[in-house]
Amino acid sequence: MSDPRRRPEEALLLRAGRRLLRFCAGCASRVPEALIARGVQMALDSVLCAVALVVAYQLRFDGAVPAAYRQVMWALLLLLPLVRPLLMLALGAYDAIWRFFNIRDAAVFAISASPVSILLLMARYFLAPRLGGTVVPASVVVIEFGLYMALGAAIRILRRVTWEAARPAEMRRYRALLVGREATLSEGVRQVASSREIELVGLLAPEAKLQGLRIGGAMVLERPAALARLLVSHRIDLVLIADAGREWIAETVATASEFGTDVRLLPSAASLVRGDVRVWGKATPESAIAKASLEERSTTPAHPDAKVLENFSDRVVLITGAGGSIGSELARQVATLPVASLVLLDRDENSIFELSNELAAGARQDEQPVRVTTLVGDVRDAAHVRSIFEQYRPHIVLHAAAYKHVPLMESNACEAVMNNVTGSRVTARAAVNFGAERFVMISTDKAVRPSHQTHC
Repeated sequence: MSDPRRRPEEALLLRAGRRLLRFCAGCASRVPEALIARGVQMALDSVLCAVALVVAYQLRFDGAVPAAYRQVMWALLLLLPLVRPLLMLALGAYDAIWRFFNIRDAAVFAISASPVSILLLMARYFLAPRLGGTVVPASVVVIEFGLYMALGAAIRILRRVTWEAARPAEMRRYRALLVGREATLSEGVRQVASSREIELVGLLAPEAKLQGLRIGGAMVLERPAALARLLVSHRIDLVLIADAGREWIAETVATASEFGTDVRLLPSAASLVRGDVRVWGKATPESAIAKASLEERSTTPAHPDAKVLENFSDRVVLITGAGGSIGSELARQVATLPVASLVLLDRDENSIFELSNELAAGARQDEQPVRVTTLVGDVRDAAHVRSIFEQYRPHIVLHAAAYKHVPLMESNACEAVMNNVTGSRVTARAAVNFGAERFVMISTDKAVRPSHQTHC
């Protein structure tokens, strides 16, 4: 992870550490897989156990172990390196893969290694006084356990670090900023750390207490409001959002779009469990904004302008292209108004189905839900559009059905004209014929003075 605030001497030490890691990783990659099997791991732990015991005795007696204690030490050297790995095997310590060693594995390692030390302490205080003779000093047991834990954890961490350093680097690494709250940044950093394609430059969080601190090794640089400046000063290629709020997502997407920087969402495991993110769909900023918007409206009463309430009260509203990014947000906004009914029209059955379910799920329990009618159809089909107007008699038409990807539609000019021109004409003519009060052309994809095909 890159830290723009790192001092020159820190950067030098970091480069030296990386070279050392790459060297160790190269050596580790040449070790046959058979030599990293469970039996070899148990043998390594046996050796470490013996080393820890000898060093503990040397530390306890300042390098001059008395003869009586030396006999006990040799007896333990025959017993301890055999019993401890077997107990650890029985308790599941060797079920963990060393190259993925983490805090949970470390806890299992510590718990499974402790029974031997506990038994030695019990023998020291309860059994030895009755039998007499030389006992194992309690300090030796404590020192031995601490040393063994340190050495055992060290070789496991070394295995993980060298494995990660040996992973092949991608052709290009994307410099990224991660935006989120204190509660979500930690998980986001862990997700990013597993990717070799991303170089995490820093974090953005609104909490003042986090500024200048590190989360998972990454520095919290600024608040989200400083995104525009950091995009330029740190040459950012990618902005990642870790389950942030609606206002952050909207502002972050808008700012990144101005600078041509890609934005990606990092859903948390909780979001996946709740179903906020569907694994078969591509997460987009639009969908995240919509979801956050819906959740916010379901808990916070909206207060629209009085003029808006007057114009929409007891009206039938038809939204064309309701399954698109613009039309769906219009539907969410209109659903909070006191309209008589809401008619949603789109030719994509999946998007209109998802939108209707979303609106039903987002209705507040203390309100009468808006009557929503979903229709699948094409605005270019004059007969179908006429039948819709004849049946539902909409007072207000919000026309959002249009192709909006300019470069793509310039290569498909005929389709752009058929949809954006013919579809608009058919819908507008039906609105006039059936006495609609208002007909709103939503986007400039249907401009009066077009500059290219999609503005026709």
